[in-house]
This record gives sequence, structure tokens and C-alpha cells, in this order.
Amino acid sequence: MSTHSDHLYTIALKLAKGIGSVTYKNCIDRFGHAKNVFCASPSQKTKLPKINVNFASLLAEEKTLLSAAKNLLERHKRQGVRVVAYGEEMYPTRLAQLHAPPSLLYCSLGAELDKHRVVSIVGTRQSTAYGKEVTKALVYQLKKYNPLIVSGLAYGIDIAAHKAALAYDIPTVAVMPGGHDMIYPSLHADIAEKLPQGGGGMLSEYSLGVKPSMHHFPARNRIIAGLSDATIVVEAPKKSGALITAYFAHECNREVFAVPGPIDAESSAGCHHLIKNHVAHLLTHIDDLAYVMNWSHDSSEKNNRKNESLAVALTTQEKVFVQVLHDSRKTVNMDMLSTALHLPLDTIASLALHLEMKGVIEVMGDSYRLKLT
Repeated sequence: MSTHSDHLYTIALKLAKGIGSVTYKNCIDRFGHAKNVFCASPSQKTKLPKINVNFASLLAEEKTLLSAAKNLLERHKRQGVRVVAYGEEMYPTRLAQLHAPPSLLYCSLGAELDKHRVVSIVGTRQSTAYGKEVTKALVYQLKKYNPLIVSGLAYGIDIAAHKAALAYDIPTVAVMPGGHDMIYPSLHADIAEKLPQGGGGMLSEYSLGVKPSMHHFPARNRIIAGLSDATIVVEAPKKSGALITAYFAHECNREVFAVPGPIDAESSAGCHHLIKNHVAHLLTHIDDLAYVMNWSHDSSEKNNRKNESLAVALTTQEKVFVQVLHDSRKTVNMDMLSTALHLPLDTIASLALHLEMKGVIEVMGDSYRLKLT
């Protein structure tokens, strides 16, 4: 279990100059914990091609970085915002699978981000009445599958998805392009306040005081895609942020679904483009999604609770390992896991050994599968 001191080091490492998301992830994957990066021995610092860190500078700035980390944590705690770092137990498993997952997440949530089923719903800000009605219908149809719904609180389809989720008592999370005190757009602040009441909340990779800016939106969209098992695009023209989200989802091997519209409707041109180019499945009813995802709405809560309790007992890397096996629904060999997790084979072998000892997986030669119970 992580201590307060350990947590301070995870924040301090991210605050160090030159530590971006990829370097941060590589450091945690290599050393296991941020504190170990600061304390790494000379022998541990050799042969690290993916880690470009000035260890001497890091050690010299240790006290300053820890002080800054403490101030950041206290400031967010006063506002009811939790700070979660990559590599920590509370970090979302699906998000940890990304090549460059956000190093830090700022969360005000009543939601379980590792919920059994997570669906993102996105679309154009200039939505039509048709798009809003379809969004409402799809959210209603999703209810029987007990999902978490993720979107971006933007005008149009995003806010329609959040409102429908609140109306149908489905937890929903808004991923923000700025700090928690910089709700965007400000007209949706009233909806943002209601999200925790429905078991959802807000999430951002930006700290308090950081204003939304243009380059934050694509970064925000990758989180929306990364948190989800499936992304639904309801309405989108050919140039739309929703398409960025769709392509992010597609690139990280998540399923994408698009709702068709009138063939001459500019508001649906992006959806048609995704379908024609085999990026998205055509979606006319949520049962289309359930079929592709192999979902059954009669899954017992007992099984869901079992999966959730299992996830809590695992490290971030172990949870991602298990998620890859779960998503594949078959035996997966070491090379495939190494590629999917961006980890060397010796690390894969070590993770597999720990998971086998915990009774989570079975070893089949150089391949692995989830243990049937």
C-alpha cells in the first residue's frame, strides 16, 4: 500500500523539468515507483535507452520538488480534488494501457473508473434535434448494461449525453480541458455540479488554475477515448474534435461506433466517413454495440464485484496485463503482450509469474490466459 511519502514522490517526479508523460511512464515501468527513481543506484541507471533523465539534477532538486508536490496536493485537497499518479493503485486500468498515459490525474469523482463497462459518447457542438434525440435514446438503451458514461461537457452531443445519464441514473464523468475551477463552457457549471450526485464527477490532467486552451482539447479527447471500452460518435462533420476522439480510440484498439444520418447532412458526414473507412461500426441501436462487445445485460452483480475486488488487489501493470488478456478473450503470447504493454519480455515474464502465483492467470508454454473459475 502506498504511503503519503510515496505519493509525494510520484507528484514530485512529474514536476521535475523535462519529465513528460512517456518518460514518466518509462520511469515507473522500469523502477516500480517514483521514489526509486530518485534513489536509483549508478548500476540501475545504466542501459536505460527509453529513459532520458538527468538523475543528478533530480536528486539535487529533491527537496524543492517534494515541497512543491506537498503544496500542490494540499491545494487540491482543500478543493476536494484527489491527485492520482500513473503507477498508483487508483489509476484507471484502461488509461494505463496507453502509450503515453497522463502522468497525473485530478479527480473529483464518486465513480469507479475501472467499472466493468465504460462507454464514451461524443459528437459535434452544433448538434441537431435528431442528434440530441438519438443521444438520449442510446443512453436510455445503455442503462440495462450498467455502464459508466464518459464525455467532455461540451455543447451539443456531449452535454446531451451527460444530461441523459443524469436523467436515467447512470453515473457519468466529464473530462475537462482545464483545472476543476475552470469549468468549460461555464454555462454547463450547473450540470458539472450535479455529476457527483449521480455517482459520477469530473476528471482532468490539468491542475487548479489552468485555463482551457486549444491544444488541451485533443489531449482531453485522448483521455475520453482511453478511459472507455467503446466510443460512440453520434453526430460529427468531417472536421470535428469527435473524430479525433474516434481515431484515438481506434489507434489504441478500442471499439468505435458511429450513428448514421441523412446522406446529405453535413452534421453526419464525419460519422459516414468513419463507417466507410472501417474505423467505426454502424450503430442504429445499442444492441449493435452489445453484440460487438459481447455484452449481456443479465451479468450478475456478484461477478462484477468479483472483478472489481480482483482489480484492487493488483498493481497498475498487473491490472493492464489482465485487461489485455480479458479484451483478447483468448490465449496471448509473450511477444503480443510485450507489444501491447510497451514492456520488455523480462518484465512480462516477471508480471506473469506474480499473476500466476496470485491465481489470476494460467501459463500455457510462452502464452497466458485468464484462469477460469
